[in-house]
Amino acid sequence: MSGVILAWLAAIVSNLDTLASSKKMVLFKWKAPKKVVGYALIIISTVALVWQWLTDYQLKRQLQETMEVVSLQDESLFEEASGGVAMENVAYIVDDERPILFKLEFNKDKSYRFKREIPLVLGPFKKQEEQNVNTTGSAQIASSAAICGSEIADKDCMDDFEAIAVRPSNNESIYMVTSHSNTQNGRPDKSRERLIEVSVKPGTEGQITKFQENLRSSIVKELHRVAASQQDQNLERLLQTMQTSEARRQRIRGIQVEGLAIDESDYAYLGLREPLVQHGGVLYAIVLRAKLGELFTDSPAFQTFLLNLDYNHNRYGIVSLDYDPRSKQMLVLGNHPEGKWFEPILCLWNSNAGNPEEIQTPSRCTEVKFNREDRISKPELVLLPPKEVFNGIFMFLDSDGKAPGGQIGPYQRSYFGISD
Repeated sequence: MSGVILAWLAAIVSNLDTLASSKKMVLFKWKAPKKVVGYALIIISTVALVWQWLTDYQLKRQLQETMEVVSLQDESLFEEASGGVAMENVAYIVDDERPILFKLEFNKDKSYRFKREIPLVLGPFKKQEEQNVNTTGSAQIASSAAICGSEIADKDCMDDFEAIAVRPSNNESIYMVTSHSNTQNGRPDKSRERLIEVSVKPGTEGQITKFQENLRSSIVKELHRVAASQQDQNLERLLQTMQTSEARRQRIRGIQVEGLAIDESDYAYLGLREPLVQHGGVLYAIVLRAKLGELFTDSPAFQTFLLNLDYNHNRYGIVSLDYDPRSKQMLVLGNHPEGKWFEPILCLWNSNAGNPEEIQTPSRCTEVKFNREDRISKPELVLLPPKEVFNGIFMFLDSDGKAPGGQIGPYQRSYFGISD
C-alpha cells in the first residue's frame, strides 16, 4: 500500500509543471495537450490508489473474519470440546466423549495448538480386589465398587467430562467434573458421577490425586431443598423421577453439571445447564457453591444462587462457568438448557454482590458472535489466557460430532465489558 501511495505522489509531483503548460506532445501519432496527459496520469494513479485501498480493506476484513473462527489443524480432536482452562502459555481441554486430558500450547499466530494427549492415571484409586478399603470419613479414597479396574481411566470408569477449573493461587492441579446426569436413555451411570483432582506438575502430569464419586446424592439433596423453598413442583417431580425406572421410559437426563469455577476464597461453583428452577413464573439458572475441600467429603454444604439469564426473552442454562482473577467476576456462558439452539451469550456475574437464595442478575450479557450459520456448533468452554500471554478471550465449540469443532476468537475483553 505504501508503494502505491509513493507512486501516486510521484505522479502528482512530476506532472505539476505540465498542468499549467499550453504545449502539446505526440502520443500514439496524436497531438495531445501536455496538461491533459498530466491530468490523466494523476487520475489513473488516484484510481489505482483507491483500488489498492479497497483491495487491502477487503483482504483485511476477510482476514478478520477468518480470525473469528480459527479451526485447529487437529479440529477433529475437539468436535465435542466441553471444558477447558488456560494456565501460563498452555491450556487443558476435555472432550465429553473421551476421558483424556488434551494439552494445547499458545502459538505465535495467537491461537492454541494441540500439543499432546495426557492419559488420566488412577494410581491409588485403581481397583484392587484384595484391598479392604475403608470408606468412612473422607471420600478421597473411593469404594471398591467405584474404583476403576485399569490403571488408565476409560469410559467405563469416567465418562462425560464437562468442565475444568484451577485454583487462582495454585496451578499445579486442575479439577475436572462430569455431568452427573443420567445417560441419554435415562439410566444412572456411576461413570458420569465423578469429580477428580489431577496433577499437572512436570513428572506427574495426569496423575489423579483426589477422587469423589458420591457428589450426585448431595447435589440432588440440595436441589430438593431449593425446589421446596421456591415451591417449584415441576423441579421436585423431576428430581423424584430421575431416580426411578420411569426415567428410563421417559429418557430423563435429570441434572446436567456443565460449569466449574474456583474463586480466590477457595469456593467452588457448579453451574447447571439443567434443570432451571421456577420462581414467580420465571425460570432461573442454578449455581451451587461449596468450599473446594468439602466437595471431596461425604456431605458438602452447598449454597445455591439463582441466576437471571434472560436474553431476548429466552431463558438460558449454564454451559461454562469461569472465574476471572483480573476482574474478580464470574464469566457465565449460556445456551439452551436442553442442548437445542439459542444465540450463545457470555454474562458477567459478581458472585459476591448478593446473598444465596436471592435472585442474582449479571451486570452484563453479550451475544457471542461467530461464523456458524448452520446453528449446529455451539461454544461450550471459555479460555482466559493470563495477561502476559495474551489479552483476549478464546472459546471452543461443541458440535456433537455433526460439524467441525475447533476454537473461535480471539475476542477483545472489552467486547464483553470485561475490565483489563
